[in-house]
Order: sequence, then C-alpha cells, then structure tokens
Amino acid sequence: MHLFSWLAVTGGAILFFLSHPNIFFHNGFFPLGFFALLPVFLAVRASSFKTVWLKGFFYGILSYGLSCYWLASYNPYTLYIALFCYGLILALVFALLKLLDHAFCTYCGGRFCLLAFFAQAIVWCSYEYLKTLGFVGFSYGVLGYTQWKNLPLLQNAAWGGVWPLSLACALFSASAASVLFRAHAIKKEEKEIFSKAIKKSLFANRLPLAFTLASLILMFAYGAIVLALGKGTNPSAIKSVKILCIQNNTDSEKYGIDVYRRDIKTLTELTKEALSQNPDAKIVVWPETAVVPPIEYHYQKRVDFDRVEIINRLLEFVAGKDCAFVIGNQRTVESSPSSVDDYNAALVFDSSLENVIPPTPLVYEKIHLVPFAEWFPYKKIAPSLYKKLLMDSDRLWTPGSEYVVFNLRSVKFSVPICFEDTFGSLCRRFVLGGAEVFVNISNDSWSLSIPCQKQHLAMSVFRCAENRVPCARSTASGVTAFVDSFGRVVAETPSFQQNFLCCNLKIPSDGRQKKTLYTAFGDWFAIIVSSAGILLESLALFCALFSTRRGRVVEKEFKNEVK
Repeated sequence: MHLFSWLAVTGGAILFFLSHPNIFFHNGFFPLGFFALLPVFLAVRASSFKTVWLKGFFYGILSYGLSCYWLASYNPYTLYIALFCYGLILALVFALLKLLDHAFCTYCGGRFCLLAFFAQAIVWCSYEYLKTLGFVGFSYGVLGYTQWKNLPLLQNAAWGGVWPLSLACALFSASAASVLFRAHAIKKEEKEIFSKAIKKSLFANRLPLAFTLASLILMFAYGAIVLALGKGTNPSAIKSVKILCIQNNTDSEKYGIDVYRRDIKTLTELTKEALSQNPDAKIVVWPETAVVPPIEYHYQKRVDFDRVEIINRLLEFVAGKDCAFVIGNQRTVESSPSSVDDYNAALVFDSSLENVIPPTPLVYEKIHLVPFAEWFPYKKIAPSLYKKLLMDSDRLWTPGSEYVVFNLRSVKFSVPICFEDTFGSLCRRFVLGGAEVFVNISNDSWSLSIPCQKQHLAMSVFRCAENRVPCARSTASGVTAFVDSFGRVVAETPSFQQNFLCCNLKIPSDGRQKKTLYTAFGDWFAIIVSSAGILLESLALFCALFSTRRGRVVEKEFKNEVK
C-alpha cells in the first residue's frame, strides 16, 4: 500500500499536468480533468497521518513543477518560491483530506466511509478558491479551467464562475474513487472476480453516483440550451465594433534604446498594414508594455533626447489615425520631489479627443500585480529577498486602485492587464461599472512557452462566459485572440510571430448589458462550497478530539477496574 500511494500521487500529478494546456496537448486534454483527483483520493485513503503530508508536499512540487515550469524563464526565484509554497499548501491539504477520511471511516464506525471521498471533493474545491485570494493569489492550476474547450459545461460559468466546473470534476473523481475502493473491498472479502466486484460496487454506490451523474447531465443540458438560444439572437438587438489587435513578437528580456526604437517601428508598420486592410477599425490595441519608455514622463521632462525622439514619432503616428489606440506602457509618476512610482498601465489615445499631442491619455493602472514578480509589499520585512526579486530593476511596480471603464467610439470597454484576467472577481467589477467589452493586453513572451500562453487564454475564456462579455486580446507573442460572449475563441494568431488580428465583436445595441448571476454576486458558489468545506473539517477535527478524549477516559476506567 505504501508503494501504491506514492505511485498514485505521481499519477495524480501527471493527470493534473495533462488535463491543463501542456507541452503535449497545447489546449489540454479536458476529459482527464474528470479523473485528475482519482489517484489523489485513493492515495490519501492508502496513507497514514505520518506520511500523507509528505505525499502532499511531493504532489504540490511535481504537479506545479510540470505545469508551471515556465516561471523559471521570468525569474528562477519565482519558480522556487512558488513550488515551495505549493508544496507546503498541498501538504496541509492532504492532511486535511486524511482527517476527513478518518472522521468518516474510523470515528463514525465506517458507516459513511464511501461519503468521505465526496467530502474530500468539497474540501479540494475550497482549497482551489482560497488559494486565489490575497497577495499570493494564483489561479493557475484550478481544476475547472481544464474545461475551457468543453463549451456546454463552460456556459455554467455564467451563474457560478469556474467553481461549479471544479466541483463537477472533483465529484466525478470522488465517485470513481468510491467505486474502485468498494470494489477492492468486495474482491478481497467475498473473493469475487474484479468485474463482478465492480458491478456490486456500482450498486452499493448508486445514490452518490446518481447525484453526480444527474448534476453533470443538468449542467450539460443547461449549457446546450444557452448555446442554442445564443444562435437565435435577434441581429437587430446587437451592434458590432471592429477592433485591431497587434502582436509584435518582441523579446521582453532585451532592453535599450535600439530595442525600443525597433519595437516602435515594428508596431507602427504592423498597424499601418492592418489599417490599410481594415480602414473602418475603431480601436487599435497594442500589448502590455509595448512601449517601455514612459510616454508622459519623458514628453514632459525631456531628460533623455533619444527617448523623447521615439515618443514624438510615436505620438505623431497615433495623431494621424482616425481611431482610438490602447497602448501598454510603463507609467512613471512623481509621488514626491524625491521619489517616483512606476505603474503597469494602459494608455488610451484618440485623435478625436485631441489628447495625443501633448499626451494627456485616459489611463488605467494595473490593480492586481503578479506576486513576487511585479509586486512585493514586504520590502521592509525581507529586504534581501526584495533585492533578489528586483534583478536589474530599480524598483517593482506600484498597484493601481481604480476600476476604469473607457467610453469611446460608441463602445464601453475596460482593459484588464495580463495577470488580471485570471481573476473572475476582479473582471466582474469592470462589467458592474458598465464595460461591454474586455480589451486584454498581455505579455507572456518571457515564458518562451506555448502552454503558458494557452493556460492564460483558458482563463480569459472564462471571464467572457462568466459575464457574457466578449474580449479582444493583444499579446506580445501569443495568444492574440478574439473571444465571444459565450467563451468561444473565434479567431487567434499563432504564437511567436509578428502578426495582427481584426474582428467585429458583437455587443447589445441598446448599451444595456444583461448582468449574469456571476456578474451580480461574484464567487457566491465558491463561498458556499468553502463554508461547507470549513464546516466539514471542523466536524472532522471535533470527532478526532472527542474520539481521543473518549479513548483516554475508557482506558482510565479499564485501569481502575484492573486495580
């Protein structure tokens, strides 16, 4: 059993890896998402309290090491910190799963042993939600995101976000685990052949199996109906906006005035070609930090002639076009006479607003920065770690605070920047503010990894399905894409090549976006599941403490009788 549990943990990490976008299946292999936790649940059952935490630590390092290896391309310290953190987190999660196993199988006399797997599925989903919160919140690796190509199931994000899909996958794994565990017990006790043991196990598990299958059928039926109704939308009730997204395929690891000059030249030439083919485009989108020198700062201060020259040429180009430009830029703002703050920003220029020369753009500053890579709020507590995270920079970014909705060219849009569109709770705030379209600007070129880019796209797809809002994504090297309001990728460019993409995104013509249940109430489903998970763990802990205390009392009474 000891060897089996280690093999199961390894198999679970591999299933986790293969179900998400990976080096073998760039879109991931979503059917495996339903089985990814099966080995985990069986491994926990076969482990003792003394070793289960170690297997959790191993699972955390292996699963995230395989799936998020690309973090090393940004900063090796980021990968080391992430793997160590997830090793510790999964060690705790495995221990909590084992506590549930004991509560249902030992403290309750084995009467609810099969339901332990379902309680573990709830606690697993609780962990997935809680790990996305706070400074170190990280949405990569959430089980529900494996289903981004499963269109009928994806539509359920409109009422519960990614979390109902995560729970559906976890419950399916729990059902399979309960069948296999019961079949093994029957085979051992009754000496049945495995096929007959499976049949008996299926019958013994008929109620939890029926619940799981009924839930999946209802979710698939709901999604199929939503997709069918979406095809019959009245054309007169929608309008379209033509957006151009530029992919300049820059190398984000190279810096210097010659690199900046080359990047601007590439962006302007691609934009000229794109506008010549699509002269009626309303909005042109350039990727995150497509322009590195802070436009406003250098135009005003004029402290560097070369940078001022680049910026002047850029502004002249933008001023000559009859469309709005969304440009990713480092924005430097003087916070005091002796210090400045740097923001990862989206600047919006529109010649019709006369805000190009001199540059007075509309601005959105990235709110949710990447932990350790872009932002570290504990500089005073851990100054040595902060210096290692800086690498060759003077300082990390400063987070923004305002959820901005731009209203230009007859469309209201918001610009979640890169990492931000991995959080549903953040993006819904833009829609509540009136956004009809997401214009995402990203730069995943540093990862040198198609799986990284696809994992990011998978989460962007959910933001559209959750809020019934389409999205235009402009990325430095991929995946530049357009996603409709049902989460379907309607167009995308190949990764790691210079290219552009144009699409007419459809939005309600009356300007009133119908709010989904998710838009209105956010992660309500995840909060309920997490509350249930906390309650289950509390009951399991109470059972453990009560059982230990009762055992001591019985032992004391027995000793007194002997005396």
